[in-house]
Amino acid sequence: KKFKNILKDNYINFFYKKENSLINGSIIFPFYHHVFDDEVKNFTLQLKFMKNYGDFISYDESIKIIKTGINKKDKYFCLSFDDGFKNIINNVVNICLNNQIPVNFFIPTDFIDNKRSDSGKVFFNNDKLRVDFLSWKDCKKISNENLFTIGSHSVNHNLISKLSTDNCLFEVVESKKKIENELKIPCEHFAPPVGDYSLHRDLNIIKEAGYKSLSSTKRGLMNKDSNDIFGIKRH
Repeated sequence: KKFKNILKDNYINFFYKKENSLINGSIIFPFYHHVFDDEVKNFTLQLKFMKNYGDFISYDESIKIIKTGINKKDKYFCLSFDDGFKNIINNVVNICLNNQIPVNFFIPTDFIDNKRSDSGKVFFNNDKLRVDFLSWKDCKKISNENLFTIGSHSVNHNLISKLSTDNCLFEVVESKKKIENELKIPCEHFAPPVGDYSLHRDLNIIKEAGYKSLSSTKRGLMNKDSNDIFGIKRH
């Protein structure tokens, strides 16, 4: 096992040395949906791997850096989780606290406290599946930590570009209000479900609602050539 680890370290150092230089002057936004019990070990290894190549920063810090311009020698990672699944409180929060890693959690407000019976259908297209979500008490515990922020992932996890203007407004505005009322914190970041939104109507609604960023599901780095805080690329 020790020999295998040495080989792995040498492999990473050799093959990623050149690739590492390609991420200079950038922020990488890795995003997750879940860390189930059998994924905790690999999640921890991924965090360790990223820490070898850059510093972890919060969503608020990343927005400031993108707006002012990132130093060409710096490289950062900014983590987020979509969907608000229960395993976050059990398998993510303490690991990130212990390693001092900031995280933003995007939550769909109508599913918090397990209010919905159709969660399996909505998230996994499976009527028989029951998905366990965070409670508002869990969310309060998360938001009380300075390392963590909570953003909106809509109310009902609908594809907002397919909705009427009124329904889109409801998803964007009411989710923000619900988070702020329940947790007594500002909700400043929005991630549309499945990365779906229109560049004109929906984007304007999101900006007018008072959000400071929009996180997409488009892959890529955020750097001097890609610096739109209302089009954050995530991996």
